[in-house]
Amino acid sequence: MSTATKVRCGSPYLLVQSVLFDNDRRRVVSVAAEQLGEKMASLAEQGQTISDALDELLTRSWG
Repeated sequence: MSTATKVRCGSPYLLVQSVLFDNDRRRVVSVAAEQLGEKMASLAEQGQTISDALDELLTRSWG
């Protein structure tokens, strides 16, 4: 499996540094903060970059 997003049964699976993550929105939103473990990183300072990338993606999709 590559580092790209894989889709199986409608749920995206992500491979990050050889660890497979199930990115199913239904399960992600239902996890209690206490179960998440130690904070690894923050995207707080990347908000504008993320917003710009989403804008570009959506603009290209719906032009």
